Amino acid sequence: MDVSGDVTRLVRELRTERRYAEIDINGRSLRSILDRQPIFTFEGNGSWEDRRVVPQTAAAAKLLTGPRGAEWERVVRGVLGVSQAREGVDRLGGIAFSTGRDGFAVGQAVAVMSHWMPEPEEGPRRVGEYFPTGPDLRDYLQRTARRPAAASNGGMIAVGPTVTRAVSRAINQRDADFRDGTPDSYRDWGSLAAKVLGHEVEHSVTAPTPATYNTRLGWIEEASAQVMTEWPGRHRRSGEKLGLPTHGRHPERFRTYREHTDAMRRILRLGGVDTRRIDNFDRADALLQGGSLQRTPGRLASAIVEHHGLDRDTAYEPIRTAIRDAAWSAEGALDPSLLSSNVRDLERMVGELAGSSPA
Repeated sequence: MDVSGDVTRLVRELRTERRYAEIDINGRSLRSILDRQPIFTFEGNGSWEDRRVVPQTAAAAKLLTGPRGAEWERVVRGVLGVSQAREGVDRLGGIAFSTGRDGFAVGQAVAVMSHWMPEPEEGPRRVGEYFPTGPDLRDYLQRTARRPAAASNGGMIAVGPTVTRAVSRAINQRDADFRDGTPDSYRDWGSLAAKVLGHEVEHSVTAPTPATYNTRLGWIEEASAQVMTEWPGRHRRSGEKLGLPTHGRHPERFRTYREHTDAMRRILRLGGVDTRRIDNFDRADALLQGGSLQRTPGRLASAIVEHHGLDRDTAYEPIRTAIRDAAWSAEGALDPSLLSSNVRDLERMVGELAGSSPA
């Protein structure tokens, strides 16, 4: 999706309208924070090689014209290439790197406004349609800056400061020993960046709304993105597309959403997918991301019914419901700690249904 024009106008408005530009965020104006964030958009449509990288801030332009400009452009453009040209990634409008938590929040605000703000009946999108007053925007930025996420995808990928540093260190192939225990090898940096960027790109395939993550389907969205990111062979390929030095395989130390991915791999195996084989990628992709997220539990249930030769009339609905609600608590909230035991119950159910099915 080409949102370059929208983002250009929104960034200009944030910088020039006093009610936004002069908002005080931890002692700095929003304008000064925005100017320091490398924000890029993709202009045009078609294949990832054909889309133009457009710098939207002074910091972004400085990176592209600096001594490592070609490497930075390859990373930005390579984010599209990581997707393996799968349907849906053309919705990705750009990427916003950040120098700190406040800058990360600003990047997320730009992403949200450029993608989730309704199209106005007349004229271009304006900041005021999403944040009517300066205090509205300030409150959003302060709330967002407190969230612990490493990155997010709101139609544009917003990258937190740790992963932004990872990209920079990997590009410059410099070692760094941060006091917070962040990886100290440039291959570690590249692997961390490839893992996080790869995960966020996967969200563009399904394009969930921001509200999705707090529903019964939230665990499936995160599990699907991470399972596909960690698929055998993907990590090495992602590093190559991004032009970043990485380890040959997805490092165990960088695994996230462990409960989600372990549960989803078990469900895929129930459906006859071998999660250890590179050539089973397309099958997993079709089940997890081959249509709307709302129908993913049904696609998985159908695969399990078919693989085990179950009676569809009696087996499909309980299996679909068990998958959908695997992380949903009795209190009506997401609780990933329930996944292991609930998937174990699902495996037991399938075994019992298979045992009662006619030969």
